[in-house]
Amino acid sequence: MWLRRILLGMLLLALVPAAALHAQRAQPTPTAAAASDELPASADDELTAAETDQFLNLGDFVDNEQSLYGPYDARYITVRLPATWQLEPGAELRLDYKTFIGGSTTTVTDAVGLGGFMDVRFNNVSLGQIVLDESGEHSLTLPISTTAFKTDNPDGSHVLSFSLDAGLHCNDAAQTNVVLRNTTVLVLPHSIVPPPTDLENLPLPLYQKSLEDDLVTVVVPDAASVAEVRAALIVSAALGQQTFNQVTLQLLPVSKLASVEDTDHIVLVGRAQSLGAVLKQMDLPAAPTASGFASPLIQPDDGVLQMVQSPWNADRVVLVVSGSSDAGVIKASQALSNGHINPTDAPNLAVVADVNVPSTIVTDTAALATTGVITPGNPITVRLSNLGYDTRTAFGIGAHYLDYQFVVPNGTELSDEGTLELHFAHSNLLDFDVSGMLVKINDHPISSVRFDENSSQRGSVQLRIPKNTIQPGPNTLLISADLVPQTPCIDPNLAGVWMAIQNDSLLSLPLQPKRDDTRPAMNLLNYQRLLTEERSLSNLAIIVPPAAPTAWQVAAKLVADLANQVPAGMQDFAVLFSDQALTETLALSNIMLVGQPAKLPWVAEQGPQFPLVFPPDSNLPTLGNERVLYRLPADLSRGYLTLARSPYDPGHVVLGVLGSTTEGLDWAGRALLLGRLRSQLDGTVAIVNDERVSVEDTALSSDTSILAENAIPEAEVTETYLQTQPVEKPKWVLYVIAVSMVLMWLILAFVGVRALRRRRQRLQHE
Repeated sequence: MWLRRILLGMLLLALVPAAALHAQRAQPTPTAAAASDELPASADDELTAAETDQFLNLGDFVDNEQSLYGPYDARYITVRLPATWQLEPGAELRLDYKTFIGGSTTTVTDAVGLGGFMDVRFNNVSLGQIVLDESGEHSLTLPISTTAFKTDNPDGSHVLSFSLDAGLHCNDAAQTNVVLRNTTVLVLPHSIVPPPTDLENLPLPLYQKSLEDDLVTVVVPDAASVAEVRAALIVSAALGQQTFNQVTLQLLPVSKLASVEDTDHIVLVGRAQSLGAVLKQMDLPAAPTASGFASPLIQPDDGVLQMVQSPWNADRVVLVVSGSSDAGVIKASQALSNGHINPTDAPNLAVVADVNVPSTIVTDTAALATTGVITPGNPITVRLSNLGYDTRTAFGIGAHYLDYQFVVPNGTELSDEGTLELHFAHSNLLDFDVSGMLVKINDHPISSVRFDENSSQRGSVQLRIPKNTIQPGPNTLLISADLVPQTPCIDPNLAGVWMAIQNDSLLSLPLQPKRDDTRPAMNLLNYQRLLTEERSLSNLAIIVPPAAPTAWQVAAKLVADLANQVPAGMQDFAVLFSDQALTETLALSNIMLVGQPAKLPWVAEQGPQFPLVFPPDSNLPTLGNERVLYRLPADLSRGYLTLARSPYDPGHVVLGVLGSTTEGLDWAGRALLLGRLRSQLDGTVAIVNDERVSVEDTALSSDTSILAENAIPEAEVTETYLQTQPVEKPKWVLYVIAVSMVLMWLILAFVGVRALRRRRQRLQHE
């Protein structure tokens, strides 16, 4: 035993210095990153772009896997394809799904084991009926015939539907469920065709909601006139409203066109003379000339709308909003915002002779807004049919939502409670214990209505509308119904579950002149509502500096967002350059200031009346309180947001979207557009530092010292990197190794000699 211990100690003694030496050698030295060891994919595994883009996963169209629950259920998946795709023969659906069949209390036979059927359709053309007779994962391929390519949807989208029919087990405890896997693949061979350029189809193809983001860039002349900038902002508002503000929109001067011409749809806005060099690159139905456009139909002050395939990207289009004069450009933009464009004999050319801008907004609720003098207690009554609604019917099991919009004239309020006389009908196959309706006005519940046998053919109920639920301007009546059948064996595909709201339902509102100020609170959180109280942008004046593309772009994005908050219709508002005479124009308008303060003299002229005080020719405000004032670095980038009552009319507001630099200005606009930042704007003044927002309510206090502290940049953190020096190997390690080796050999010699002596002694005894 002692011999083993000695040998183990010798081994450890030898290993310790060796390990120390290895540790010294393993110290890292500064070197470049190692090259990747990944091998390139084999050429045999690669597919061409034309081959790969015809394979579309179900996950491209829905976020989650879809489940169908027996006995009856259905899923409808909208398939939006690029407008340049023309489907060709050979399409198929490679369906992956999981079936669960279980819970039967009867003897399992071939008949009982049948869980049901699933019908698969593309644009309502059957691809096949799948027999569900086995639980587990399944895959199959269903061809899609060319007859299924035709779609009746105006936007060109297709519908892929799955209908589950497991009604054969309604009278036992069996249950059938199906999960549609996101690995399901639509194989859609296609050719590429030019995008549609019919003006009547707008906003298609600018707005497709297909496989790619909709990127649209509005382009104006480098030295755009105020009329051309106004037209560009009207176009931006039109796109925001008509696309629900879902396009990725930007505004650039024509000198920056090259940065987006290969990727975006382009909207050229400006006079023919200003855009002539660019227009000549396109095959327009009305070609540009030195004085306008080459068409005998076009007069000097006419607006001109044209749309052609982009010369820079065959999958994109160029929309031209132009004219020979500023007046013509404005007309073209207003016609675009109005929708329903009437082209000439060429579907991609429209000539706008004149535009009649409505003095008041025209909506389906015009009857409410044109009743003349309103006296206390005099009720305004209107049927849903007068609001433009037909009788509306909801089919199917579960929750359904029907909403109705109506407008109450500004400056009025309810003198007493209103009433809603609701007429409805519903299926007699409903479970009346759990089926019914909830009625809300502006998200305020006003009553619940229970269905019964007596109301199935002609139900009627009169509901009270509390005074505090109605507001001047837009209002929403929402009817949410929950339809539950008596038995799950009722096939919803046979319309056995339904509910209808009759359009002769009567809304009665006793209105009187408003007696107190019920305007929204002055708060940046409410800026959208404050600027759109009249459900129109016609009382908005936007002030931007001349030759300021960043300010124009920020204004374009903001006005597109605001237009999405108002009813559809022609957009028209004032746009002024900051060097124009402003007072007369601004007297009856909400004002939106966009730009750097030094380029907006009106800001400095307001002095202490403005929520933030900017000295003349300065882009940095004076921040602090009565005792302490702060200085800020001259090159500091910050965004500034302010909201105040208009100095010309306290019934209107001034929204300031400002920046000390163009970067800061972009931050300020982004804070109003992004929900995660906008939710932090609980005040009347905000300073924006990229994603950081600092807010104060200067309506309560003029102390902006906290804003100043947040505006002053923190000390920059400088990361210091120490150069790694090669570590010198200590000499003592070599001495230790040498001594250890000598000791090891001495011990081995000692052990050997001792063992030899013991062997001799043992032989002598023998």
